[in-house]
Amino acid sequence: MITSEHRDEGVIWLLNLFNKFRFSPETFGAAVGILDKFISLVKVPPKYLRCVTITCLYLAAKTLEEDDIVPSTQIFARISGCGCSLSEILRMELVILKKLCWSLPTTSSIDVLHIIHTVLLQHHPHLLDGLKDMTPSRHMSIITRKLLTCLGQHRLLMFPPITVVVSMLSLELEQMTSAWFPLIALLQRMTNIDNQKLIHCREVIASYLSSVRMSVTPYQKIVPQKSKKRKVEQIDDDDDIYDSIKRLYNEDHIMEIPTIHGSCSSELHQNTEETFSVHTVCAN
Repeated sequence: MITSEHRDEGVIWLLNLFNKFRFSPETFGAAVGILDKFISLVKVPPKYLRCVTITCLYLAAKTLEEDDIVPSTQIFARISGCGCSLSEILRMELVILKKLCWSLPTTSSIDVLHIIHTVLLQHHPHLLDGLKDMTPSRHMSIITRKLLTCLGQHRLLMFPPITVVVSMLSLELEQMTSAWFPLIALLQRMTNIDNQKLIHCREVIASYLSSVRMSVTPYQKIVPQKSKKRKVEQIDDDDDIYDSIKRLYNEDHIMEIPTIHGSCSSELHQNTEETFSVHTVCAN
């Protein structure tokens, strides 16, 4: 029967197919969810692993992707290189649908990540300001790639999706800002995650990402530069011109560079004792 190692192997292969077909991350997350649900109900022989896996991806794609994005079953089978015939995929599709009572689990940890990431940036809109060339969408892309990779680790199945998402975000926040702890505490208050579960899940994620060399995100932090006075030799005959230059460059009053809130530490320290009016986010 399919073991946890077989399952992880199938998900990693599925991730390669996801990249090949350029489906959305939500489609990949749904495909993994369908696969996990099916193999938890059916004892599948390892020889059928690829057929089951490719069919789960195809079902997720037909459910979530636009019609013009999803190829025909025959083309899908050929491009994937799964080694399954058209009839085999169609039969497996019917088997999976019947076993799941025609109700596919299309909500995944990817959807939870979108929600938590959006709420976090709403409460701390300057969180990314201290990172060079970083936008909310680019940051979302970085952490989504890590989360997709984490779906290939069966040990994370013991945790609810929301615990996996918050744990992974907490690891990222440690790399982004020195004020990471108050942010993690905020996420815990929003999601009601137990400390021990959070710590355990963080350890599993950190260990797995380290094994695939994805634990460190190369964030480039912006370092504020101190303004420097321009040194000008004073000439008696040109006093008026020199004064004008000083006013032009504002040398009498050194320009203050706006503080770049790379970590939102000041805001967090000011609000440590305040109560955040945050709606609890729940996900199964």
